[in-house]
Amino acid sequence: MKAWTLPTLAFLALAALPVSAQTPAPVSSATPLLRHLVFALKLSTNYSSELKGIRDIADPQGAPGVTTQSRDRGEGTITCDVIAARDNGDLLVDVSETLRGQVTPVSRVVLHADGEVTYLPNQKPLAPEAALLIPFLARNYIGPQAHTVGENWSVNDNFDNFKATTKFKITAVRAPSDVSVDVEQDFTISGTQNSTGVIRGHANYDPTKVVLKDGSFDTRSRTQQGEEYRVFSSFAEFTLREDSFAKH
Repeated sequence: MKAWTLPTLAFLALAALPVSAQTPAPVSSATPLLRHLVFALKLSTNYSSELKGIRDIADPQGAPGVTTQSRDRGEGTITCDVIAARDNGDLLVDVSETLRGQVTPVSRVVLHADGEVTYLPNQKPLAPEAALLIPFLARNYIGPQAHTVGENWSVNDNFDNFKATTKFKITAVRAPSDVSVDVEQDFTISGTQNSTGVIRGHANYDPTKVVLKDGSFDTRSRTQQGEEYRVFSSFAEFTLREDSFAKH
């Protein structure tokens, strides 16, 4: 499966995309990692659901709805282990996450140079916050080249039921190893999910090591299913805590 990972912010889109037929070769526990990274994660989520038309509109009391809402906050880590690399920029990456004391299984994915992700067979989809983070490790997602303030570009995605436009803008260049970038995305998911949403984020990025140093991302999506409306929002914060490249 290929997916421009920022679209995977819309976590509902992850399960809708096809799976690659490529199977990774087993990696021995004794095989040295090409790169080991650990990011601190803070995540806040809010989910609300409103069901309208419980009583007939002709009822003297009107047609009230029923609203449910839940909120959650947690802290954890996301670990990215680069297992292998190809000359074209593809990386084989094992991604795992701990959140609120719970450990998710490792997912092995191919991260392409442009930030696309290929899911390998029998691998569980990444958590939406992990799927948001790992493209920043891709060679050409932001890129190792020198950047200038005001530089901007956009990417359009058009899958079977997923459409999105993602915009990037360099807002500060403090040093070759320290630039700031704003990220904005508008997306729609058609079909049974019938969702629309936006992503707004800001990141500090190190082009010399091709890695996000820290960043925060706000995601909001709205889904309608019949008379029910669902609204999901999340706010994710990442901070790089460990990077084996920092020793070089």
